[in-house]
Amino acid sequence: MKLKKYIILFLSILLVFTFLNSIFAFSKRTINKKFQYSVSLYKKLKTKKIRNKRKFSTKVIRNFFYLYKISKDKKTQAKSLFLVGKTYLYLAQYYQTEIFADLAISIFYRLNKEFPKSSLCDDSKYYAAVIYYDYKNNPNLAVEELKNALKVYPRGDYAKKNRLFLYRIYKRHPELKGYKKKKKKSVTSHIKKKKRKFFPSIIKAKYTLNKVRCLGFKNFSRVVFDFKKLPDFNVSKGRNYVKVTFKSTKKSKNFKIVSLNKNNLRKSLTFTQTKNSLNVKLKISNLRTLNYYTLKNPNRLVIDVERGTYKRSKKFIKPHDTIKTIIIDPGHGGHDPGAMYYGLKEKNVVLKIAKYVKYYLSKKLSRKKYTILLTRETDKFLSLEQRAIFANNHNADLFISIHCNAARDRNLHGFETYYLKSALNERYLRKRRNFKKIDYFLEEMVRTAKDVESQELASFVQTDIIRNLRKKYGIIEDLGIKEAPFYVLLGTRMPSILVENSFISNRMENKRLRSRRYLKLVANSIASGIVRYIKSQSFVK
Repeated sequence: MKLKKYIILFLSILLVFTFLNSIFAFSKRTINKKFQYSVSLYKKLKTKKIRNKRKFSTKVIRNFFYLYKISKDKKTQAKSLFLVGKTYLYLAQYYQTEIFADLAISIFYRLNKEFPKSSLCDDSKYYAAVIYYDYKNNPNLAVEELKNALKVYPRGDYAKKNRLFLYRIYKRHPELKGYKKKKKKSVTSHIKKKKRKFFPSIIKAKYTLNKVRCLGFKNFSRVVFDFKKLPDFNVSKGRNYVKVTFKSTKKSKNFKIVSLNKNNLRKSLTFTQTKNSLNVKLKISNLRTLNYYTLKNPNRLVIDVERGTYKRSKKFIKPHDTIKTIIIDPGHGGHDPGAMYYGLKEKNVVLKIAKYVKYYLSKKLSRKKYTILLTRETDKFLSLEQRAIFANNHNADLFISIHCNAARDRNLHGFETYYLKSALNERYLRKRRNFKKIDYFLEEMVRTAKDVESQELASFVQTDIIRNLRKKYGIIEDLGIKEAPFYVLLGTRMPSILVENSFISNRMENKRLRSRRYLKLVANSIASGIVRYIKSQSFVK
């Protein structure tokens, strides 16, 4: 009897064990099926079939989080967390917003904390470094992440990628503190030393000249020298030439002379290399004025030259005693859209305003006396140098650059007008670097001779805009007239202003910028301000 009892007990335990094992296997299968299904959804998210990506991404993220909570297998938990981070990273790439990037980083950190032994940890650190570098503009944190990944996981599957990415960051940002690879002594090192003894004329150069860009017109020409690091240089001029000597420099292997215009200056440029310097000679007939200055990001030397006649028989071309040519410059264009908020692009709004300004000016001023020109009449990209050269070639008397304002604080609204000062204000630039939109049009340094006239023009335009708009739209904030070293007008010699028409980042003003009435009213008030300035003042160029 006792034997029978033990046998029955043993059989019942066996049955329970098999039943539980079957349930566990079934749950494993279901989890695997769900994981495969959620991976297929993640792949679908990247295709063009799905238009509303935010709704679909919530479904994908919910599935992966559900698997992370339910599954007891650590590998599936780590994989599901990693894929959640990857979906957030994809959304950050698609929508170009920092919120999704922050979420992705938080999930990658969570993976490293909870599953430090998983093979996906070095992958997650790599992607965190990518986010810090691409979306946060913080190469220091990216380097820290990559170094940590290489220390903890030196033989991981993403070790090569981490090393390559670290090398790229150091190459682009040499100012960062990082390790330097020791150069291996080559077998032919003793031969090189002997060569130096026999050939003392070998060039010892610290700096390299990468590129030369040329722009040539009848009376004006510009030459730009591009460097990685600017060397010491001397500029001297004669009657028919300009000579530049760069100390301890040589030409790079990929050296180019690029002509940005039909008029080639290649034939007039001659390069002579000496032991410790590079001499460049620019031949120009009837040299009248010479201006040169240095710029950063990228480092370059700019030389502007004007021609003139010195013969007694020919007279000098006199400038205008009164205003005759007005140039309106709609900012951005082409591949440079400007500020983008709520599906509205700055380049399109600015072009419409500029066309309306031209129309109202032609109505208010007589067409015989005045010529009104636009720098661009279509969706076309123009560099800032081309805009300034356009103004100089047409012998312009007024230059009005039109933009829309944008800021991270989306409650900001109103109008402001800038007049361009010759003195560089470094504090202002440091403050304005936080704005996304400033990077589009702060590229070249301005030195205008007519600071007073541009200030008066700015005051006339600003007062007319606010007075006319307050009649119809009520409260409109007057942000005032400001002086700033905008790098918009390189080498211009006329009164110049930059009008910031409403904040495209503000929802209320964004809606207004979509309506024709609002744009026409803004354009009409800008035109009336220009007309008032012309009539009130005796202009001297």
